[in-house]
Amino acid sequence: GFTLAGRPELYLFLWLAPWMTVWRVLNRLRAVAEHGGMTRSPDRRETTHHVDQHWPARFWIAPFNTG
Repeated sequence: GFTLAGRPELYLFLWLAPWMTVWRVLNRLRAVAEHGGMTRSPDRRETTHHVDQHWPARFWIAPFNTG
């Protein structure tokens, strides 16, 4: 599309701009939701929530037991 139109920098910009803005905001909200409201502790296991996922989420969103 953009490369054929002679504007390959638009392709790169349209990938980097959302990643530098929207993704950062959503990731910050995820971190607040995951760690907010917990007691302060040097042990990271005590400052996170554990959420059991359904099999589609485990397969597509959080593979390798990371979510």
